Amino acid sequence: MGSLEQTARDSRAGRRRVWGSLAVVSMIAAVLAVGAQPSGAVTTTKSFNATCTGADAPTTNTLAALGGALAAPVTVKVDGPQFVEPGQTGVPFSINMSLALDAKTVDTVAAISPSLKVSNVKAPLAVSGPTATTAINASIPDQTLTLTAGKPFTAAFPAIKGQLDDIGNSGLIKITTSSLTFSITLTKGPLTDPLNLKCSTGSTLASIPVKVAGSPDIVQPIEVDAVEGQPVTVDVLGEHVTNGKTKDGVEQQVDPSTLKIVDGDAQIVNGQVVATGPAAGTTADVTFEVCAGTIKISDADPGTSEVQEVRLFHDPDSQALKREMGSRFAFDGESADKVVWSMDFPGSFPFFTEPNPPKVEELEEGQETWWQQHAIEYFLNPHVFPTAAEMQAGLESIPTIGAGNVKVTQGEHVSNGAGNVPEDVTLKGSMGYMPYTVEFTGDLANKALDQISVANLYSFLPSEIKTALLGLAGELGGDGEGEPGDGEPGEEPTPIPDGLTAKEYVDQLFALAGQYGTNGDVVKWLETLQLAFKVMGENIADLIDVAEVTALLNDIFQPAAAIVTPVQGEDPTPEEFQELCSQGIITVQSASVEGATATDGTGGQPTNVGGATLSAAG
Repeated sequence: MGSLEQTARDSRAGRRRVWGSLAVVSMIAAVLAVGAQPSGAVTTTKSFNATCTGADAPTTNTLAALGGALAAPVTVKVDGPQFVEPGQTGVPFSINMSLALDAKTVDTVAAISPSLKVSNVKAPLAVSGPTATTAINASIPDQTLTLTAGKPFTAAFPAIKGQLDDIGNSGLIKITTSSLTFSITLTKGPLTDPLNLKCSTGSTLASIPVKVAGSPDIVQPIEVDAVEGQPVTVDVLGEHVTNGKTKDGVEQQVDPSTLKIVDGDAQIVNGQVVATGPAAGTTADVTFEVCAGTIKISDADPGTSEVQEVRLFHDPDSQALKREMGSRFAFDGESADKVVWSMDFPGSFPFFTEPNPPKVEELEEGQETWWQQHAIEYFLNPHVFPTAAEMQAGLESIPTIGAGNVKVTQGEHVSNGAGNVPEDVTLKGSMGYMPYTVEFTGDLANKALDQISVANLYSFLPSEIKTALLGLAGELGGDGEGEPGDGEPGEEPTPIPDGLTAKEYVDQLFALAGQYGTNGDVVKWLETLQLAFKVMGENIADLIDVAEVTALLNDIFQPAAAIVTPVQGEDPTPEEFQELCSQGIITVQSASVEGATATDGTGGQPTNVGGATLSAAG
């Protein structure tokens, strides 16, 4: 029986090597070789251990009978740049995977099965550090590995490609995987069911430093052997770190006092990294950082003061009704305490005093608006554009602006007649506007700011009515309860004049309303508008163009002031300095314990696995 048990042990060892080799395949698939960058391509090789266990109960039981978890040695060959630079984006990467088995391992594996199939490989990769890329989807196709006794074997796999976006200013980009799963199927031999494995590793699969010109150069990889629980010393400053150079060739001296541990089980002792060996047969990483001072990367910027332009409109051919009387402005959530009036006070009428209407938001329920109380009273007062001083006083009365924080200058009147209308502005007929340049100063200088807005427009035809009419145009006469166009019970529909469609009649009514408005006949103006909307509501099926109606309404009413921003403000920025720091990784690997015995509860007695009788001893 001794020779049979020995044969079984050799077979178990061969199977473990097969599964360990396949774990290597999957782990290599999860490592990136970054495409060449201006820093120059290099080739590095990294080795670490992966621990593979069963991903389901049957596989776990099979592995337990054969010695438990598998310690799979992984070797990774990375071709790419030594580092990436801040601000880079779309940095391409690719990896060409390969797995080499020596002749002795091939002989052992081939004695069990001449071929193996690796399938259902899932290797989700996580990316951390200074990049916008957070994950990489690695797709690894199924592979069948054919082995020939006495000949070395190399398995090659398709390249994985991707890119790293928006590289940050400093640090280390790390590519890791939390769960690597795959299935192994033996084409021959005692194990006919697939083995579903899950592998993990304490090692970073790949690391790409972000290097500022002048920061220390760190030669990677740094790999050390250790014993579980025992300290191991690495002289990174003496053996792996050298001075970097700025872009103009100035060498920056490494500051040994800046050496620190960023992540991992280690500490700094006498200027060296002292790490602790991880569990036997596993690998762990220690991330360290070292700097060479700072370098200025940008000068201070005092910022830019914002400049806005307020445009007050007026049509001299429609002074009677289509006339602005004043505007209350707002800024950054607060409205002005003072209205900027477009009327002379007292002007030609000594009894005309400058009014001070309450803010709309301050009106009590049922309280009349200023227009309802005073529009007729001030109707005869002619339109006069406010002075720059009056505009400045109105804006300074806004609590969020305050005195001394704006400077207003008045420009030249803009109109078609003057021939000075900007290309991006359209003015109809005799409509024109007065521009007021508002430069933010004082406490509001050199800042990015909100735009001034109009809180209330005071015009002879009140903007409140315009808002209501626009809402009615949108509803096309709907009463909110019945179908659009429903009238009062028993009400007869409005007759359409012979020879006109409903749309033509509505257009005619709007034109007539405009004439009444120009002539100052408020009563007939309002009656005609109401009739136009009644006809619209009753004839919605005639597809009256709401956009056209809205445009007509905008032509009838005085437009509110327009505000544009010729110069966008910018906040000041101080001088910027970049720390000249670099990060590196030390891979610490503890050797497997020789002669380990699996504790599967069999007491060392033979165990039946897939029809094969195998000893449980390791």
